[in-house]
Amino acid sequence: MSALLGSIVGLGASIGTGVIDVIKKNSERKNRIVELTAEKELINAQADADAKKTEAQSNAEINKLRAEMEAKLKNLNAQGDIDESKQLLEHDKGLRGATTLIDKFSASVRPFITYTFFLMFILFKIILIWDVLKSQQSLINVANVIFDSETQVLFSAVVSFWFGSRTISKFSDRIGRQPRNMYR
Repeated sequence: MSALLGSIVGLGASIGTGVIDVIKKNSERKNRIVELTAEKELINAQADADAKKTEAQSNAEINKLRAEMEAKLKNLNAQGDIDESKQLLEHDKGLRGATTLIDKFSASVRPFITYTFFLMFILFKIILIWDVLKSQQSLINVANVIFDSETQVLFSAVVSFWFGSRTISKFSDRIGRQPRNMYR
């Protein structure tokens, strides 16, 4: 009986060792799977961070290039405007003295248009005043017709254009005559 008991204990020990080995291997596999999963998540997180960093750098480079291109475009547009003005002035200089009729016509176009529009404006205002007086309204209404908000804006724009441009040109002429390093 002790032989049978020894055999059962030996068999149980060998089976127990095998079962323990299987459990141990399963545990190791599970641990390895957890490690690989954690490593994969870490690699994915690092890849996402690298991708975001690369995207941010790309966006910064794109924005920088866009700003440079916009600045170049503004410079080209400004240079084009300057070149166009120079060509127009040279063209006008070439026309001077060619014939007196062309000179007189060229000199009279803007004043003619200005006087025509001004006379139309005055005629329109006279008609409005006539209509207000005809309907027997007060003089305050006449003043409101003459100097309505649109007329005030129009007059302020005209006065600002004529006298502002003269002031600016006189100021820029003065600045052009002053030495650059006047405080040294």
